[in-house]
Amino acid sequence: MVVDYGKGQYIVRIAGVAAPLEGPLAAGATEFVSKLVLGKEIRARFVGRNKNGEMVARVFVGDPGSDVGLELVRNGLARRQAVSEPELGYKYGELAKAEVEAREAKRGLWATAQPQ
Repeated sequence: MVVDYGKGQYIVRIAGVAAPLEGPLAAGATEFVSKLVLGKEIRARFVGRNKNGEMVARVFVGDPGSDVGLELVRNGLARRQAVSEPELGYKYGELAKAEVEAREAKRGLWATAQPQ
């Protein structure tokens, strides 16, 4: 996502999630994030940079703050990344729980027997 902070912009990769890059689910994920954050103040908790040099952060919108990555996974629009860094998997396994919830409810990626 692109974050405009007034004096410039950052391209931010949402920590811990992997969304489809093309197809209807990719468009759905883009639309979902746009509706969630567009025109609103967000907070980004910088995690680091990935191997491509992209900024990686947890992104929150609203007060107390909905976690954008967590909402993407919960709605079946992204998978959690299998990572070794605990901060990318979230401290209390929230992403894993959200993915199980999406699978059980057959949302998005999990709507068919064969995940996309």
